[in-house]
Amino acid sequence: MNVLGVTPKHTKFGKSLKDGGCCLITKEHNVFAILEERLSRNKYDGGYELALSQLSKEHPKELEGIELTVSSTCCESQVDHEFDFSSSNASVNHHISHAIFSYRTSPFRSSLVVIIDGGGNLLEPIKSDNWWEHNREQHSYYSYSDMGLELIGRDFSEAMAYGIGEFWRGVTYAAGFTSSTYAAKVMELSSMGDSLVCANPFYIENSKIKTDLRYSYTNPIAPIVNALLSNGVGENTILPYSKLGDKIRLSAWAQDSIEKIVIKKLIHLKKMTGHKNLCLGGGVFLNCKLVSAICKSKIFDNVHVSFAPSDKGQCIGNALYAAETIGLIDKNFRVTNPFIGSNKRISATCLRRHLDGRNTYLLKENIKYNAVAEMIMSGALIGVYEGYSEFGSRSLGNRSIIASPFINSNKDKLNKLKGRESYTPLAPAIASSLTGEYFVTNYSSPYMDRVLYAKSEKLNEVDFSSALHQDGSARAQTVDRGIEGSFLSSFIDYCEGGMLLNTSFNGSGHPIVELPEEAIDEFFDLKLDALLINGNLLWRKSALTDSVIAKSSDEDWLYFFRPSDLMDDDSFKSEILQCLNLFTFNNVDRRVGFSLYDNYINWLEEGRKVTTIRFVPDGISIPVKQILPLVRTKDFNQGSMDIETKKIKVVGFGIKRFDDLNVVDANRDGFNNTSQLKKMLRRIYPKMDNDSYVSVNFIEQVH
Repeated sequence: MNVLGVTPKHTKFGKSLKDGGCCLITKEHNVFAILEERLSRNKYDGGYELALSQLSKEHPKELEGIELTVSSTCCESQVDHEFDFSSSNASVNHHISHAIFSYRTSPFRSSLVVIIDGGGNLLEPIKSDNWWEHNREQHSYYSYSDMGLELIGRDFSEAMAYGIGEFWRGVTYAAGFTSSTYAAKVMELSSMGDSLVCANPFYIENSKIKTDLRYSYTNPIAPIVNALLSNGVGENTILPYSKLGDKIRLSAWAQDSIEKIVIKKLIHLKKMTGHKNLCLGGGVFLNCKLVSAICKSKIFDNVHVSFAPSDKGQCIGNALYAAETIGLIDKNFRVTNPFIGSNKRISATCLRRHLDGRNTYLLKENIKYNAVAEMIMSGALIGVYEGYSEFGSRSLGNRSIIASPFINSNKDKLNKLKGRESYTPLAPAIASSLTGEYFVTNYSSPYMDRVLYAKSEKLNEVDFSSALHQDGSARAQTVDRGIEGSFLSSFIDYCEGGMLLNTSFNGSGHPIVELPEEAIDEFFDLKLDALLINGNLLWRKSALTDSVIAKSSDEDWLYFFRPSDLMDDDSFKSEILQCLNLFTFNNVDRRVGFSLYDNYINWLEEGRKVTTIRFVPDGISIPVKQILPLVRTKDFNQGSMDIETKKIKVVGFGIKRFDDLNVVDANRDGFNNTSQLKKMLRRIYPKMDNDSYVSVNFIEQVH
C-alpha cells in the first residue's frame, strides 16, 4: 500500500509545466520527495522521471508496490495521466492539492485554507489552447475540519480575470525582470524605499476581491501600465523600468497593495467561518512580507505556511491525496519535517579521489562541530551537505552555505559569489530560544516563511547587519533543538551568538544541490572555503583555516597556540613561550625570520603550502614575532640566503613528535603523502629521529 504523487512535464495539449517532482508515501507512513530540478540541474524544471529514478535507487522495495499514483497539472481541466509503474492512476484538482499539503503540514485540527497563485486548473472543458480565455482557479478558499475539505469560495475565476498572482507577475516584468521566476526580487526591492503615490488596483465588492484590470497573455506589463496611467502616474515613463529608484517605488506600491487587499479579504473570511487558524498555500505566499503582515494583523490566532507553498509542493499534495483515497493515512497524519529528499552518501575514499590533482585542498574525516564553528567565526564560507535534503525552494541547513552574520563583509562575499545584486538580503538561521533577544517580532519561522525585525538596541550591542535587509528586516529561519534530520538543529548551539547566515547551496542560475557529486562540483566552482559532507570536511588550504582545524580537532598535538589577530609582539612572544614550561629543551631557537626554497615559496603563493616545519637538535624552534621576514634560500647556508623578499604572518603554532606527523601535516606542507614529507625533512635535518620534537608553523603571506 505505497502511493506516489507526481507532476507531469506537460499538459495534455503540450504546454510545458514547471516545478516538477515525485513524492513517495509508504505503508509505514514514511514520506520521501525530490524535485526534478535538483537532478536535471535545470532550475524550475518540470516532470518527475529523474526524481522517481533517484527514489527508486534509494527506496527500491517501496517502489516495487505502488497501489496508486496521483498527478496534478494546471492550465487545463483536471485530467488523468497514465503511468505504467502503478496499479492505478488518478488526478487531483490543482488547488485541492495545494490545500491538502498546506493543511497536512500544519498542527491544526481545523483551519481556514487560502490558496492564491497565478492559476490552477480550468473550471470548464478546454475549448482551445488559450487557457487564459477559460474560467480557471486563481484564488480558492476552503474550510478544513474533521469533516474534511470544503470549498467555500473563489475570486478571479472568470475568463481573463486578473488575480493577485497575475498582478505580481506583471509587476515583476514591469520592474525590468525577464521572467516571473524573479518575483522574489520585487519583494526585496519593496523594502528599500518609498512607494509610488497610486491607488490600490484591488478593492472589495460584495465580499469579493475585484479589480478593473484585465489579463493580457501577450503583454504582462500592459495591466500595470493601465493601473499607473489611470492614477496619473507614469505619463512620461516607459516600462519596464530601468532605474533602481523607479523599480523600488513600483515594488513598494505593489507590496502595499496586496497586503492591504488580502487582509481585507481575510477579515471577511474570518467572520464567515469563525476559524482561529489559517493555512496559506500557492506561490503568492512565498512572499514572506505578506505572511508577516497577516500575522501582524492578528486576525487569526495562528498562521501556517508549508515548506513548499508554490507548485513545488504539488507532488506531495498529490501523494497525500492518494494516501487519503486508499485509507493509508487518517485525519491526524501530518508532514511537518521538510528533510525528506535524497540521503545519498559518499565515502571518505571517494572524497579523496575528487582531490586527485588538487594540491590546494585537504580532507579531514569525522570533523568535530566545534572546529567547523570556529572556522565560521574566523570568516570561512562553508557549504553543507548533511543528511536528507530539505524539500522546497529554500535551504534549511542540510544543503546550505553558512557563514558568520557578525562579519559584515560576508554579505557582499556571498552575493558576489552567487552572482546576485548587492542589495539581495541573506537569511539568518537563529536558535528559537534567542529569537526574542535579537528581533522585535518573535514569530516561529522554521521554513523562512515570514519577516522578523531587528531590535535597534541589540544592533547597537552587536553588529549582525549582514543578516538584515535595508529596512532592518530579516527572512529568518528559527531553529528548534531536536528536529529529526536537521543539521542546524544539532549545530546551531556551537555557533557564536546562536546565529548563522544561511543561503542556498547553489551557484548562479543553478538549483540547490541534491546529491554529493553536485555538492562537490559547486564547492569547487564557487571556491568556498570548506565543504562539510557526511561528517567529513573538505577545505581549501589557508593558514588561518588550517590553524582553526588543527586547534579544534583531535590531532596529536603536544602543544598548540593560535594567536588572535589583535596581538601585539610582546603578547605574542609571552604566549608562545609558554610552551617552554611544558617541556625540557636544552636548545631553544628563537626565530626572527623564515627561509624557504624557491619552489616552496611558489607553493605558498599558490595556496598549496600553509605550514613550514622546523627542527633544532635536542630542542625546539619558536617564532618570537607574529609577522616575520621571508627569504629565499638554495641550501639553508647563510651565504646562499637572498635578501628579504616577503613578510609572512604566523597564525598558528604547534609541537609534535616527528614520528606523529601524518598525511594531513604532509598535505598542509605541500606534499602528497607522509613519506615525501619525512624524506625531505630528514634531508634538511640529518640529525632528526623519530622522537625528535618539531614545530609546525602555520603561515600566510602579508600583502
